[in-house]
Amino acid sequence: MGATRTVEVVLRDLSAERRRALRLLSQGMSAEQVARGVGVSYSTVRSWAKLAGMTLILGRHGGAAGVSKPAPVAGPWTDELGRLNDQARVLIHLRLNERVSLAKIATELGVHRSTVWREVARGRDPHDGSYRARQAVAFARARRRRPRACKLGPGTPLRAEVLRLLTERYSPEQIEAQLLIQFPDRDDMHVSYETIYQALYVQGKGSLRQELLVEKALRTGRSRRRPRSNLPPRASNRSWIGDEAMITQRPAEVEDRAVPGHWEGDLVIGTDGTSALITLVERSTRYVLVRRLPLTHDSATVTEQLTAMMRDLPASLRKTVTWDQGCEMARHAEFTLATNCQVFFCDPHSPWQRGTNENTNGLIRDFYPKSTDFAAVSDEQIAEMQRLLNTRPRKTLAWAKPANKLNEILTVAPTT
Repeated sequence: MGATRTVEVVLRDLSAERRRALRLLSQGMSAEQVARGVGVSYSTVRSWAKLAGMTLILGRHGGAAGVSKPAPVAGPWTDELGRLNDQARVLIHLRLNERVSLAKIATELGVHRSTVWREVARGRDPHDGSYRARQAVAFARARRRRPRACKLGPGTPLRAEVLRLLTERYSPEQIEAQLLIQFPDRDDMHVSYETIYQALYVQGKGSLRQELLVEKALRTGRSRRRPRSNLPPRASNRSWIGDEAMITQRPAEVEDRAVPGHWEGDLVIGTDGTSALITLVERSTRYVLVRRLPLTHDSATVTEQLTAMMRDLPASLRKTVTWDQGCEMARHAEFTLATNCQVFFCDPHSPWQRGTNENTNGLIRDFYPKSTDFAAVSDEQIAEMQRLLNTRPRKTLAWAKPANKLNEILTVAPTT
């Protein structure tokens, strides 16, 4: 009678559909039958049964055929998360004194017997091994508090290093990997990137964001990724490109990134529409080169500056450049003649065909947003940005740094 009254008290606090479903389950109906009868999904019935502490019995085909016990979870013995409350500990204390088995106590409480077993094991007196409600309640409250010092707390060396790397424009995931490499034997200097995100965005007073010396904590503010274009390719009227310079004619070795010397390039345009940056990124090492164009980005200027950038590299690193169909590369034949580096052009509105450069330009926009006039930026500032980009560990390189990867190539590559 006591268990029946408990079920009725709990059901009164539920919705009509949920009350009806739980009553039908307690009468032995299968979850499928209840779902059809009540007008809800099968998974909803299973969720209600789980919250109510009803263990579904498996039928011949693995489906739920009924229930074994209709004792409630969100009743007088547990909280909304199904955890035993103080009243349950009093009942356990009384039943243990009456020599009632843990399985029967669990049935009365409407929980699994292992839940009672763990509660008794945690709540026993360390001296005489007895279980007393008052002491078990104190133990439970102490466990829930579990005060723990924040690993990124103010004044810690770890916090100082994380702040330094954030200022160097490292992402939280790059910081996690860099700390593992930099401090391999010091657990106190290791932190997960999720903890860093929590310190930046979740924590209030004393958060990392308040101590940063840069304007933005992270590189991007997007809530989701931009999808690729679903538009069909349109015919190109760039007669100066030529069929032999289209990306379909690019050597197959470019695709797998195993051979260095293949680059992707583009312009990052300033707010005034006249100033710009030339960006080149090497596909295998992700090493980036950036050159400022403060006054104009016409075809003659771009060709001249791009040629100067490439001439500083050994011939073994000047194989191909992949570009979009911007008219700033109308003189690509002159560039190829001067550098012996073939230019290939992407299909219209297909930026993923040079996705490494697109990603790199996004990193550059973290330093210089779209409101930047590059005429007001110095060459020294651009050089510092290039250094920071090339000395950051990259996940795609197994957390190696682009500068180090390029140096490895230069030590073995011929310079002629």
